[in-house]
Order: sequence, then structure tokens, then C-alpha cells
Amino acid sequence: MTTLDDLFFIPKEIRERICIHRGLFKSEDKENTVSAIRDAVELNPYFVEFDVQKYNGGFFSGHPPAIVTGNDGKLGNILSVYSEHARQVRANGQNFKRITFPKIDLKLNGEDNYEKVIDRLISILENPEYEAIPFYLVNLGQVYGARYLSTLLQFANLARDLKERVGLNVDLEKLGTYDEKTIDTDWAELDDFIFSVSPEIHTADVGDNFLLFIKQHNIKHVHFWLLGPPNNPYPSVYLNTLRYVLGWGESNHLTVYFDVNPKYIANELCFR
Repeated sequence: MTTLDDLFFIPKEIRERICIHRGLFKSEDKENTVSAIRDAVELNPYFVEFDVQKYNGGFFSGHPPAIVTGNDGKLGNILSVYSEHARQVRANGQNFKRITFPKIDLKLNGEDNYEKVIDRLISILENPEYEAIPFYLVNLGQVYGARYLSTLLQFANLARDLKERVGLNVDLEKLGTYDEKTIDTDWAELDDFIFSVSPEIHTADVGDNFLLFIKQHNIKHVHFWLLGPPNNPYPSVYLNTLRYVLGWGESNHLTVYFDVNPKYIANELCFR
């Protein structure tokens, strides 16, 4: 399980930028659960990320093929953790704690009607029960190429009434070889919604084209993610890699976050 002790060796400037991935858990079968999310939120990072998917008429957490059924996986129960946290922060004063925001990675199934799934998710986020949550960051997963862009556009259209409280995290690599001119034409419709872009930390192309794109669309935040289970059963990233990326962000006047579980961060002497 990742605790404050596990975070101690991580320098503060990096620790401050960790978006805890799938919560804090003793073993992978406990990731993305209400308890894992609650433990992560208590550490008060800027974001805590979790995966969610449509299942059996509702939304439950879990990274496919895994799914957390029952109360420990219900989206509403997870959002209640963030809502209660936000109320407590406001009650105790912002000088003592910041509000930890949810980063929701919506895993879309190719057989689903994406528009209906997104519309249902947005209706949940709009529920007054969660009005204490000031901001949601949403990532759309398991959709690629031209359909990825069209799905982002669908989200923006459906979330117009929520746009002051929701932002999109965009993974440019999911666009693949999709025609760049078409991207440039359609992308302006998303400018009000894009909060961050999200390259994989080991394979990311963050060269001149990447910087030009984020400059053109006035993007100020970059969420670097680490490929983890089930696609990568042995994830690890060195502190020196995080230091380099943090410096890269500062030199380009960008705010960098690390969408990484702290248990996968290794120092230069050993793997954890």
C-alpha cells in the first residue's frame, strides 16, 4: 500500500505534482475502489485519477477487463468522497488544504453508443448531490483515430451547461495518423474545454509540433501518464525522469502533473 512513508523519498517539488493513479491500494485488485480513492484524497494531491465504465445500466470503476462491482465501485459513491472532501476543505479554510479534484478516465466500449454514455455521465456530474465538487477533469479512453476526435467533440457539445466545472484531458497519441489539417480545422471547437494534454512519459513526442499545438490552443497543463497494468505488468519510472520532465515544463512555462501511482516511482538505486 502507498502511504506517506512511501512518498517521503520523493522530493517535494515532484510529490506536489503527482496525480495519484487509481488511488492507494494494497494490491491491484483493490485499485479504483472507494476506499482506495478515499485514502488517496486524504493525502490531498491536486488530482486523484480513477477509471470508470458503463456496466449493468450504471457506472462502475475499474480498468477493463477489471471492474469493481457493488458499492465499492459505484461512481456515485466515489464522487461522494470528493464532494465530502470539498465541503470539509471549505469549512476548514483554504489556507490549510486545497481541494483535490477527480480525474475521471471514462473507458468506452466499442459496442456502446458513445453519445448516450457520455450524456449519462454528464447528467451524473451535474447532479446537485455533487455540486460541492468545483471541477472535473475527464479523459476519454479506449477510442482512437478519427473517432477519438469526434467523441471529444460530442463530449464538448453535451457538456456545454457544465463547462465552467469540467475540462478535457486529451491524449494526442490516440489520434494516430489522423489528418492534421482536419485536426486543425475541428480543434477550435474544443478550445473552451481542453484543460490538459497527456503524453505517456516514456514514449511521448513532446517536440516542436507538440509545443506548437499547445501554444495555438492556449493549453497550460500537461499530464504525463505511465503505462501500467494490465498493459504493462511491471510499471516503473525513475525520479530522474520526473525531474527532467518537471524542468522541461518549467522551461516551456507549462504546469506539469504526473498521472502516476507513487508505488511505481523508483529512485536511482533500486526499483520499488
